[in-house]
Amino acid sequence: MEASVPGDSIEADSVSDAVMHALQALAEPDREVLLLSVWEELDRSQIARVLGCSKPNVSVRLHRARQRFAATLEEASKSSPRSVLIAGGASDVR
Repeated sequence: MEASVPGDSIEADSVSDAVMHALQALAEPDREVLLLSVWEELDRSQIARVLGCSKPNVSVRLHRARQRFAATLEEASKSSPRSVLIAGGASDVR
């Protein structure tokens, strides 16, 4: 078992706050498709049934929602004094 470093909890909270803020900043359709994919762990076919659209449409919506989500996180990292940047699954607290 790995020992906890004091700053780890603060960093994890910062990342969590940044992710929640970025999700809330997204338009409802973007948030919806991301949450169905990531939180509910539905595949594209299942998401298509839930949303009443085609599987290719789900793929496009997911791609665009992920781009907007990343842009929102990046923008937040530029404007926050203790910013969090998430790219490629890694986090960097400045």
